[in-house]
Amino acid sequence: MVPRHVTSFFRIWEWEEEPAFRRERALLGLYRRERGRGEDRVSVSGLWARRSYERDGHAVHETSLLFGLVRWRVTEGEGFDMLRPAFPGPGWPRPAQAAEAAESRSFF
Repeated sequence: MVPRHVTSFFRIWEWEEEPAFRRERALLGLYRRERGRGEDRVSVSGLWARRSYERDGHAVHETSLLFGLVRWRVTEGEGFDMLRPAFPGPGWPRPAQAAEAAESRSFF
């Protein structure tokens, strides 16, 4: 039997799901998506990341390119704002962590 942490690298698509939260990983872990708890995060490792959430009733979309070197925010009703670089990474707060996944699946 091969340990789970070794085989997860080779999975094509994997997800964990609980009632209010879903985490997905694909393409050797390069693509990631986390949805739930009022937030949606999507990223392609190092190249592009997007965070969407709602603040004061307005939709907010934050985008990060090239490990966080170029970042901006678009807020509904307020417009476009450039953000300071946050290298390495998108520069956003850590996502809400799922306590324990109620269901975990993978497609190989």
